Amino acid sequence: MQERYVPEREVRFATICDILAEALPRNARILDLGTGLGSLAERIARRMPSARIVAVDHDPVLLRIARESLRGAGSRIRWVDLDLRAPTWTQALPRGRFDAAVSTTALHWLRRPALHRLHRDLAGRIRPGGLFLNGDHIPFAPEAARIGGVVREIRHRYQRRELQRRPGATWNGWWAAAARDPRLASEIALRRRRYPREHHDVANDHLPGWLRSLRSAGFREAEVVWQLWDDRIVMAVR
Repeated sequence: MQERYVPEREVRFATICDILAEALPRNARILDLGTGLGSLAERIARRMPSARIVAVDHDPVLLRIARESLRGAGSRIRWVDLDLRAPTWTQALPRGRFDAAVSTTALHWLRRPALHRLHRDLAGRIRPGGLFLNGDHIPFAPEAARIGGVVREIRHRYQRRELQRRPGATWNGWWAAAARDPRLASEIALRRRRYPREHHDVANDHLPGWLRSLRSAGFREAEVVWQLWDDRIVMAVR
């Protein structure tokens, strides 16, 4: 379903895995933020078999599916039910610092104050020289409104074409199917209590704001390392 909305999703995953494998020790300790179904965690575990991954999400439906579908990863992936919007979220993590934190198509849900606080919190939990990698749609700056508008229209045109061309569920269709599955009944009920309103995309910050926030949070380097239109991977070095 997600590949219909983000056709370059696998390229983004592969690029993040390439960087982690190149820059980190083989037994790296990696934090996956907003893991969802564990798609990125699964690919990291496959690429770096000795890595230890802590996968965080607050959606009980996605975590249930991730735990069961990736049971074969055993203790290499530790699943944590945790709300990244909570001011004390890092206290619920396993102790110690991480070699890297990663995220894809997740942090755009955070509003700007929560995003900037998350950057500061991450700087305290990633070791010096460690990495933060985020793959997501990050808008152009307001002063580049014309550029952003053109790019956005092209991307949406490609997206509409992919939705027509590729088989599979839509976002609403996928969640409707999950809600009909009796095995997920308790998780669906909990999800509705946690999220009484459905998610809506939040443009929490533009690209220059993202880079400034990371640098002011304590990361000594922050830059775009891959992009297609406004779909980017931002990499920061602690």
